[in-house]
Amino acid sequence: ANRGQDTLIQPNTSYEQRNLTHKLKFRINDRTELKSGFYASFMSPVNRYDRFVQTDSNGHPKYAVWNYGPQLWAMSFLAVENRSKTKYTDWFKITASAQWFEESRIVRKYKNMVGRIQTENMNIGQLNMDASKKISEKFEIIYGSEIIGNSLRSNGEGYHTLNPDSTWKAQNRYADGSTWNSASVFLSTNYDISPSMALSSGVRVNKIAMFTPIEFNSFPEVNEDVYLNFLAPSGSLGLTYYKSNFKYFINFSTGFRAPNIDDASKVFNSQPGCLIVPNTDLREERLYSSEVGMKQKLNHWIALDASFYYSYLNNAMLRAPFEFRGSDSIFYDGELSQVLAIQNLDYAWIWGYQFGLRSELSKRLFWTVHWSHPFGRDSQGETLRHINPFNATSQIVYRRKKWSCNMTLRYNGEVAPEDMPLSERSKIQRYAINDLGQTYSPAWYTINIQSTYEVNKNIVLRIGMENLMNIKYRPYSSGIAAPGRSVFIALRCSI
Repeated sequence: ANRGQDTLIQPNTSYEQRNLTHKLKFRINDRTELKSGFYASFMSPVNRYDRFVQTDSNGHPKYAVWNYGPQLWAMSFLAVENRSKTKYTDWFKITASAQWFEESRIVRKYKNMVGRIQTENMNIGQLNMDASKKISEKFEIIYGSEIIGNSLRSNGEGYHTLNPDSTWKAQNRYADGSTWNSASVFLSTNYDISPSMALSSGVRVNKIAMFTPIEFNSFPEVNEDVYLNFLAPSGSLGLTYYKSNFKYFINFSTGFRAPNIDDASKVFNSQPGCLIVPNTDLREERLYSSEVGMKQKLNHWIALDASFYYSYLNNAMLRAPFEFRGSDSIFYDGELSQVLAIQNLDYAWIWGYQFGLRSELSKRLFWTVHWSHPFGRDSQGETLRHINPFNATSQIVYRRKKWSCNMTLRYNGEVAPEDMPLSERSKIQRYAINDLGQTYSPAWYTINIQSTYEVNKNIVLRIGMENLMNIKYRPYSSGIAAPGRSVFIALRCSI
């Protein structure tokens, strides 16, 4: 909706965030250290701007309220690290950590007195063990294990604006009481074949178990406890040839991703007229990847690096049209919506390249350039949703004693209408529209400057300006435009 004549202003998009960090390191002896830390982040409610600009068939705003409620994230960890040489280790580290996360979504339609609050609470526990042992001057092994446990509480409540304290059961975003647990072991090796050639390899075995009790309030008869289990190995092999002024490498690897709670149990209207529903008939997706690249110093003042990669994704989990109880559309939240679900498609492939250049123009002046261009298609030839457009960065840096200054140019290419993923083409509130009524993502660039001054070894002052030209742009797939010209000042102090 056009809420005001100034199209450069996005009202009600501000938020506040506070972060807390605590770290402690205690040296038990010359070879053993104990580390602990605590991190917390508190965020105020955030309005979802791309939902507020949606309109109905009469041109009226679709939503009166659509925001993320206050968010809380906290993590604590305790780690012990030892560098004593034993029969099995030269170094080992054991880390235990716990995370807590809470978020909510509050939604109410325009001219509707009834709204919905969906709240998620996630608890995560993790235990890692990592170790290394040098078998000989040429051969080293690195091994370890990991255990992760996730538990989710998801609650949906309906409310009336005249009596918000009186609530009733509404649709959860996820299946309440879901758990996702994994255990894995890994082993990797590094072997120096010669003074200028090295071979690396690795293997990892993962065991994943997920439980999700599916519920769908709109269809009470849909009530199912689902157990999914996956066991999958993955591996890697790499060869590197290097001298003092160059390095060439080639890598091969396999990987896998098992379905998670979000994939299997989410109920969410992801875009206008579409609804994502649970799908528990999912298998793990498997990745087969290769990469070849080089780094070379041409002379004392210029260096290059480049690489090309190709990945084949089998059983790719992608969002696609789906049928729920034999129908491709259902009524949800008062409107007829096309049914979508995460599904295993035949395959997908991802490929691309990156190139970088670094030039030392003088002892104090440096210039770097980097660009990359990823591509991705599914088995139907359609662009994958999470593939970013061509992007490039150019930076010039001047350093003199305790002071440095840099200017950076960032560029992102256009995503043409024919290259837009199918799921993005109907999101007219997010993208530009050409003369034919087709959505596309325009190219954009920004110029940023920054200066840093080291007052002493404990105090560093940083000041800069971003988006110097005050360009109006929106990153690909973003629901909100990026900030205009802005100034920042930062002071870092250490004890």
